[in-house]
Amino acid sequence: VSLLEAIYTIFGDRRVSIGRELTKRYEEIIRGKVSQVLKQLEGRTFKGEACIVVEGYIPPKKVKRTYLKTEEK
Repeated sequence: VSLLEAIYTIFGDRRVSIGRELTKRYEEIIRGKVSQVLKQLEGRTFKGEACIVVEGYIPPKKVKRTYLKTEEK
């Protein structure tokens, strides 16, 4: 949980995927935004190994700006 909090602080609320007990009987995969995953894991204890994949940077969409011409009097 502390690693997810650090990811949230550094990278923001990006999407993550956490794989736990991969290739085993009790395999678990949790996906969502960091804030959502933190809520899901609230009160749970993580034991063993896990793999965390963090979404890469997505630049904000450019907004086309238009300017209105004003008439001078």
